[in-house]
Amino acid sequence: MPENLYFFKHLADCDKSEHLHKLIAYVVTPVLKGLKPSELVVLNADRFLDLWTKEKPKILATLKLCCREMRQSEENIHLLFYDPTLLRQTLCNEDCCRILSAHGYPKQSSVNNLLGMLSKRLSYKKFPHEIGLFLGYPPGDVQGFIDCQGKNFHLCRYWKVYANKEECLCKFQQLDAAKKEAAETLSRMPADHAIHLLKAI
Repeated sequence: MPENLYFFKHLADCDKSEHLHKLIAYVVTPVLKGLKPSELVVLNADRFLDLWTKEKPKILATLKLCCREMRQSEENIHLLFYDPTLLRQTLCNEDCCRILSAHGYPKQSSVNNLLGMLSKRLSYKKFPHEIGLFLGYPPGDVQGFIDCQGKNFHLCRYWKVYANKEECLCKFQQLDAAKKEAAETLSRMPADHAIHLLKAI
């Protein structure tokens, strides 16, 4: 979308701190708006590790989201920003519990423990398939991806769709609208002001 392209051009003109704040805000907007329980932000370690360490308290205070550092390598830092209430509700879904249990996650475990296990799995797998559940992907699509090894999907946008195509199309439209709004808002004002506005709408 043109707005998103303009936003990334805008980021190139921001100083490093504002760039980091705006980039994270853009990625996590679906969480701010309650459309997803979490989002994964991947930052270049060389460019952003020291700055993230310095700016983390301010970023989290502005976003009012939780963040867990899921994985760190010489190249990248993987950060999961999440709404704890929404993530807990998502992972308590019966189908989510069944898939997680099949992948060795303990039943009736806390969100913190589940995230801890996911973090460990990320340390030796690039992206364990069940991460989709944490990101709010429908359980049917996560299971479909596993069963079909990522092939034979009906639709591919924010994730690969194997079930409830119409429902997912509606969700994709909501996510598109949220991203467009974030791009427009973050391009015209400082990050902290934009975040407050995005959360209020």
